[in-house]
Amino acid sequence: MIYAVIMAGGSGTRLWPLSRDARPKHLIALSGTETMLQHSVRRLVPRLHPSRIVIIGGAGYEAETRRQLCEFPAVRIVGEPLVRDSATCIGFAATLLHHADPEGVMAAMAVDHFLDPPEKFIAALLQAEEIARRHHVLVTFGVKPTFAYTQYGYIERGEPLSSETQSEFRAYRAASFREKPNKATAEEFLRQGRFYWNSGTFVWRVQDILDAIKETMPSLHAGLLRIRAAIGTADEQKVIAQEYERFAKVSIDYGVMEKSKNTAVLEWDGADCDLGTWEAVTQFQPADARGNTVLGTSCLVKAENCIVVSESDHAIGVIGVKDVVIVHSPDATLVCRRDQLGEVKELVRLLREKGLAKYL
Repeated sequence: MIYAVIMAGGSGTRLWPLSRDARPKHLIALSGTETMLQHSVRRLVPRLHPSRIVIIGGAGYEAETRRQLCEFPAVRIVGEPLVRDSATCIGFAATLLHHADPEGVMAAMAVDHFLDPPEKFIAALLQAEEIARRHHVLVTFGVKPTFAYTQYGYIERGEPLSSETQSEFRAYRAASFREKPNKATAEEFLRQGRFYWNSGTFVWRVQDILDAIKETMPSLHAGLLRIRAAIGTADEQKVIAQEYERFAKVSIDYGVMEKSKNTAVLEWDGADCDLGTWEAVTQFQPADARGNTVLGTSCLVKAENCIVVSESDHAIGVIGVKDVVIVHSPDATLVCRRDQLGEVKELVRLLREKGLAKYL
């Protein structure tokens, strides 16, 4: 049986000032109608029963998560006592699933990253499940690049998995994982044609990912074993909290995928929607004749290719600018060149460093 694990642990610093510590990105409605969390679940339920969907994220957001998913009461909501990056998040989820279903297969995906259309994505998940069962590999979805993007890591494909060559989605052994490249390297990756964007979507048998963690991150695995032993006991929450204090902040890519020799890449040639930056607004709201995307009350004069967002009853006037992002909240405003949205995370770090945490 396949389970979908939706990782909802990030604070969403790239979506500041609307995404805050007290209200992270997945709980806000960029579309104006439903949140990333609600959208993540809704796109899965036509083929996956809600009882096979797990939301894992900060324990402090459990109540709001449950409120937003009230129409799907069977969804399992798991709270992490501390933020410890994706290796711990995935390891913890795999431990819980293995306890319930040792033969289960787990699909892990980020709450702010969608592969569309949903029907095609579900078909790819089911094929990846078969690959994971047949070959006992750790499958990652690789998006066919359409331009030389520098904000994603890349996966280099190796030899094809022989039994998958006639399937709907082509699958290969993964030859290497590459960090975010500079422009020249990204252009070379695109030219070579054997590199994919790393989507951050994975499928594997829960036993296989736990075995891989044991091999590449033994200290994490030891802590997960202690958590496993405490499941269902009076000490369960105490042990989880104690182990999380010890776990390091390490991504699953760095901690496991880049070190494992047992990885595969499934080629995805559909839409790739990263909702982690303010470019996400363009996924839900059509641009006007000048390329401007607007949410909220705004008046634009001789402005081109701008993103303007106001979540309160506050009018924004924009005159004579191009390629600018403006986001207004009641106590903070962002003004940024559109090609510099990747630096919002650095701005948030600087605000914290300057003692301005009340705005975070």
